[in-house]
Amino acid sequence: MLFRFLLLLKNKAVIITGTAKAIKSLKLKVDKISISEIL
Repeated sequence: MLFRFLLLLKNKAVIITGTAKAIKSLKLKVDKISISEIL
């Protein structure tokens, strides 16, 4: 039971960090696009 709970927590952490990385890369892409549009 405890093992399954820890596994669930680990999976959630992986999902959260993955989402954060995706958002960060998306922000960088948007920043580059907006900068090129301004120039």
